[in-house]
Amino acid sequence: MSFKWILPVCAFFIAVLPALAGEIPLPVPGVTVVSFVADGGGSALVTDVEELGHVISANTEGGEIMAGEGGFDWKIGAEQRFGVGRINIVLDRKAISGDLALVFNALMDDDATLAVQLFDAGGKALALDLFGDLTKKAEEAGTDTFVIPLVEYPDAKTLVVRRLSGAFQVREILLTPVVSKATGANPAAERALAEALGEQLSGRHPLIAKAGLKLHVIPSLEEINDVGAEALAAVGYPRYSPLGILDGTVCYAPVSGTVYDFSIMANRYLSLSGQKMVFDWYFTSSAGVKWSFENDPSDYNLTEGRPAKTELGMASIPLTEEARAAFEKRNGYFPIEFAIARSAIEVLVNRSNPLEEITMDELRTAFGGSGGITWAAIDSSSPMADEPVVAIGGSPSWGTGKVFQEIGLKGGSWRPDIAARHDVVYRGGVEQEVADTPTGIGYAVQRKRGDDVKKLRIESTDGSGATLATADAVYSGKYPLQRKLYAYVAAPSLAEASPAVRELVNLMLSDQGQTFMVRTGSLPLSVDELVATRSRLGL
Repeated sequence: MSFKWILPVCAFFIAVLPALAGEIPLPVPGVTVVSFVADGGGSALVTDVEELGHVISANTEGGEIMAGEGGFDWKIGAEQRFGVGRINIVLDRKAISGDLALVFNALMDDDATLAVQLFDAGGKALALDLFGDLTKKAEEAGTDTFVIPLVEYPDAKTLVVRRLSGAFQVREILLTPVVSKATGANPAAERALAEALGEQLSGRHPLIAKAGLKLHVIPSLEEINDVGAEALAAVGYPRYSPLGILDGTVCYAPVSGTVYDFSIMANRYLSLSGQKMVFDWYFTSSAGVKWSFENDPSDYNLTEGRPAKTELGMASIPLTEEARAAFEKRNGYFPIEFAIARSAIEVLVNRSNPLEEITMDELRTAFGGSGGITWAAIDSSSPMADEPVVAIGGSPSWGTGKVFQEIGLKGGSWRPDIAARHDVVYRGGVEQEVADTPTGIGYAVQRKRGDDVKKLRIESTDGSGATLATADAVYSGKYPLQRKLYAYVAAPSLAEASPAVRELVNLMLSDQGQTFMVRTGSLPLSVDELVATRSRLGL
């Protein structure tokens, strides 16, 4: 690993200003220095040369403060996971009428990346990456000075220098008031970084101001998936540490709907360093993933002439023995199979329905058989007893439908009048249809729900009573309607797969990858499952 300094050239600039002022009557700018001291275990020190009060306080998060040459440096290693490590500088906006010039004096490795960010007084992000790759921009421009466009962000209260990846050794940060015209941040980069870091954007962030509040607000894990967030809080998840540099190869990867959002988040995450998208994601069903491993998609020109040899697939049900055998016959080895997450299936009714729980036999009555039943067959005391039961679900060929049929219907047939082919992952599918149908009952992938539908408690597997899909019920096995999600690698071993596939597998089987799974509505693997899988694959 090689290191490089971004050295401050402003010292000469500051030194000559008094001489220039003798000829040109301009005020000498005050310089605020953020440095580090070992007092109290290590903290940031603010030195305001002109006592202008631009900075109220500063502190560090992550890393450690160690003795360096002629002082103390803030250091953080490359082994830390993405986004860990930041220097927070709280500004006094009443004392700042213009912008600030930032000079960053640091030693970093060649692959290190960082972002300069702005947050409002409530801790919400106004800008997550003002300059893109700051180290690269410094080299291109031949300067260590960056103008922080505070005029463009009147609500900015905290300036953050945040490590994204790699090793850093920071000596000091210098801040000088300037007057300039700001250009703003790159919207696509801001959006990707917001999703990767999980930051909630301020209502004054340009992405929200221009596109509407619902589009780019990043809720907390608890707001998105409280069950998954609870499970993810367990101690011992392996931290994500990149294996190496991606080679830019584009890999064809079919994925089912349940894991498609994860694939997009993972691809953005791997592309944050400036590399192009490394996967050609093919959105399909679990049956489509199965087909891709049974056959060679490139023979069918599925991607309009682009290479389409399957290298990786993700599905909500495992490959059949027939599919594995067909793959082995064509390639001479079996695909690598491993679980990447859990997923629970919930049963929903309209909020107006008084029903609170349901047995497995009643599930089969509602969704199977000949159909044409009324609510009296499930709840004889219901005020809707004479009303027909409207069954709502996804396509029977989708992975979620197959799992529900196998567990909920014990492999029996669907009722012929089921309203199928509704989306089972997002709010606008089964959930919305049940919300619009007072006599409806539906099944969908576990997630946070709106107030217009109700989750039913389901008869537990151990006879201990009906239960919702809580973390305890799912991981103990008491909740019956659950399955694992699987990934498949088309290689004899993970070591023989392409760099992009190895890196994606390394990511998904880490704390960061499992966090992405939770953000998409799935449930993480347990710590023991994750550690065992990594060991089996040689990670």
